[in-house]
Amino acid sequence: MHAARTLPLLCGVALGVTVCAVPVVFSLRLDLGAAAVLLHLTAVLGGLGLAFLLDDPATATTAMCPSPWWLRRSLRITTGLLALTPAWILNTALVHHALPPDTRPALPRGDLAVEALALALLVVALALLGLRLTRGGYGSQVAASGLVVVTLTFILLPQSLEFFTAPTDPTRWHNAALRWRALSLTALLATLTLLPRQPTPRR
Repeated sequence: MHAARTLPLLCGVALGVTVCAVPVVFSLRLDLGAAAVLLHLTAVLGGLGLAFLLDDPATATTAMCPSPWWLRRSLRITTGLLALTPAWILNTALVHHALPPDTRPALPRGDLAVEALALALLVVALALLGLRLTRGGYGSQVAASGLVVVTLTFILLPQSLEFFTAPTDPTRWHNAALRWRALSLTALLATLTLLPRQPTPRR
């Protein structure tokens, strides 16, 4: 982990917590739509931070490391997800607290967690692809820009294909949740496919 770029991940986590803490600090009340938007934003911020964790500026010197390439990357991925998990729990608790008491049970925390996981897995898959394209150096070049493009695309999608929606409409929310589950599974399969394939190191 000594060569991992952890600062972007820490910044993404800190920004996410700060965003979710604002309503609590200033005693603001959120509705379900605003709560979902905040948690979507924190998931994207966490994903952007995670995008840099697989970068290895020292790839030329670590190519001969005795431990397998896939194992070193697996440890980084696990570390990143473990760092994002308590931050997500805290963010959800903050947003939940900012909701009116009678609205809090309606917050679909499970579905929102799946969305965050799907984005994280998508970032990991894009980072692994980026490592192959950059010969093991900077997967974030693909992962960070890819996440931004995907997020903007999801925002602009028509209602029949939307990913980001408010939980106030159960039908639309359910349909979006199915899409998130499909994306999560696809990203997981892509990650498992790319992880064992060590890029050709740069010379």
